[in-house]
Amino acid sequence: MKRGVVVNNIIEFNTSKHELIGKKVGTISLSMYRDMSTGLRFFYLKSRNKNMSDVLDVIEDTLYYF
Repeated sequence: MKRGVVVNNIIEFNTSKHELIGKKVGTISLSMYRDMSTGLRFFYLKSRNKNMSDVLDVIEDTLYYF
């Protein structure tokens, strides 16, 4: 994953072939835990804004198979 430069919630990625500039619209936090009695992993996803709910659904569905 390429790293970009962030200034005032605007991120800019530059590669030799492409330039991508975008405004940040949200953040998703993902925490992974392990159940103390069973050792099974589980995840906690959090977003501050509701427009990220579609992305949260995709991540939840994907992590279900992990």
